[in-house]
Amino acid sequence: MSVVLSRFAEAARVLLGQAVIVESIKVASGRAPPVTFKTMMNCYAKDSVFRDSIDLMTAQIVGAGFYTTCASEKEYEGATKARQIIDDWNMRNNLDGMLQVLTKELIATGSTIAEKVTPKKLEKLVHVPIYTFDKLITNESGGFEETEWTRKNHVKMGYLQLTKYGGKTLSPESIVHFRWNPIDESGWGYGIMRTVLETYSWQEENPTTKRIETYTRRSLFDMKASIDEQLAQIIEKFGGPLEIYGADTKKAAEELTAQLKTNPKRGARIVTSAKVTPATTPLEPRARFGDYLNYLFNLVCLAGQTPMPRLFTVSGWTEASARVGQEIFATVTMPIQRMIKREIEAVWDLVIEQADLDPGKAQVRLNWGMQKKPEIQLADLIKLAEISAATGVQYVRPEELRKNLVKFGFELWEPKPKSGTAQNANGGAAA
Repeated sequence: MSVVLSRFAEAARVLLGQAVIVESIKVASGRAPPVTFKTMMNCYAKDSVFRDSIDLMTAQIVGAGFYTTCASEKEYEGATKARQIIDDWNMRNNLDGMLQVLTKELIATGSTIAEKVTPKKLEKLVHVPIYTFDKLITNESGGFEETEWTRKNHVKMGYLQLTKYGGKTLSPESIVHFRWNPIDESGWGYGIMRTVLETYSWQEENPTTKRIETYTRRSLFDMKASIDEQLAQIIEKFGGPLEIYGADTKKAAEELTAQLKTNPKRGARIVTSAKVTPATTPLEPRARFGDYLNYLFNLVCLAGQTPMPRLFTVSGWTEASARVGQEIFATVTMPIQRMIKREIEAVWDLVIEQADLDPGKAQVRLNWGMQKKPEIQLADLIKLAEISAATGVQYVRPEELRKNLVKFGFELWEPKPKSGTAQNANGGAAA
């Protein structure tokens, strides 16, 4: 047995109780997605329907931004300090903007990667474009822990970049891998563009030869692109008038042909001495493909996993339909939000540990959306003013109380100034 075959055979041997989920031939060589990340990102940029679906999902997930919370000072006296450290770190790294880019790539390809930059400590989180990566190298069980086989064969596990980007293998410890829907043994996620770019093969009996043959369905992206191109060709062929000219003599026909060839796009006058009879061919109605086009468009919307394209393009979608669609859409986006939240909070824990604080007690958490401000009631304002008057501690100063009362609709008047013109609390002249 050759050395290579021997290694592949040994790759299938794992510790007792450890299942093998990676094909032995791919343990050392690495696993690439069936469709390259470069192809997926190129197709995202070139198709407006899929691009809009991905952009809308990204906006739904991270468009509203996030805010941080932490434990109370009673629970842990360093909690507020830990939160401030994280807020400063987020600002330096423009984390809000980075999440927009990371999430868009995540939805398109199923995977997105950020690198922890640590000269001495974790100072930066840098987005590494997913199209720079080639393969994922793990152990036999899909993890990054060393096994007897990986140690013996000196397998360097990690994220392998393409040769034209340096061919480096980035260590798992330096990488934050956001994965959406990892459904196969490749180790990568499964995004929208991979779904629409995958082909499908099946076997069935050929009725003519009576043999079992393999058939392949083109990808949804190719089918849509083909129909787009055919529609453009149909318009070019049948959209304009098609005229036929008949001439009495061959010479007249040649003269007419020469003039037609020099005819500019904006039209011209053609003069001939022969008798010419123009005739316009009618546009013959062909087979009606409306149902097929609707079927394809429905497939595209389903692949995009958002109802928004139908809301913008299909008549009959009411506000109620859009609301129901958004509720269903939320069941797709919420798990992605939870996954991103967990990965980011794990990075925050490292930053807090560097500051000699306890991340478990500080409980700095990422919360999606805008932080809601407490609703102030008039009774609360009056009560606070009474406490200020009773204790001598000015929680609310008199001028602040008056300004707030004006906001609640009270019409208050200031003392009459020396000029003789009374003014209200808003600074306007009294009537």
